Amino acid sequence: PLPIDEILEPLIAHLSTLQADPGRMRFFIATGTHKPLSEPEISQFLPEAITTRFPILCHDCDQTDHLLYLGQTTVGTPVWANRAFYEADIRIVNGNIEPHHFMGYSGGMKTAAIGLGGRETITKNHAMLAHPNAKMGLYKSNPMRMDVEEIGRLMGVHFAFNIVMDSEKRIVSAFWGEPGAVIRAGIAYYQDHFQMDLGDHMHKYDLVI
Repeated sequence: PLPIDEILEPLIAHLSTLQADPGRMRFFIATGTHKPLSEPEISQFLPEAITTRFPILCHDCDQTDHLLYLGQTTVGTPVWANRAFYEADIRIVNGNIEPHHFMGYSGGMKTAAIGLGGRETITKNHAMLAHPNAKMGLYKSNPMRMDVEEIGRLMGVHFAFNIVMDSEKRIVSAFWGEPGAVIRAGIAYYQDHFQMDLGDHMHKYDLVI
């Protein structure tokens, strides 16, 4: 759903103003447990201006020789990370912030923690699906999401560039900085503009439209 070209080109330009060398930049496609993309699929997914200028690495959660073990989270999730991503000097994640059906919200550390994690990491984290707080709209009290935050910190994610989109998939706000600060600011924005607290009415109706 992301307007990739609207996100990446401004990010590259910003990094260049900070003396980052575009010749040393590379991009990762964070597939999680999904099948890695083929080259034709990558060409459909990313704009030509990106694929012709930068190395593109597509993550494979089962390619164990390309993973690095970083330890365990507080709840015992083994953290296997994409080795090339972890060994980069500066690690940046891109994504959108919106409610997620069991992770609370998408965005922030999740792009790396799940998107660039090993299968064992993702499976252990997703084993918490049955927890009553693993649901849409919960952040601090959501154990899956808090585990993801810890995984991301072990991966050493430096920065996040996240957007919020409206129902027409137009960018209405953007956030840049430390991943924890970005996700909190993005969630606050989303709640202020797109969510409503039903309060005492929450359980009075079978269906709310």
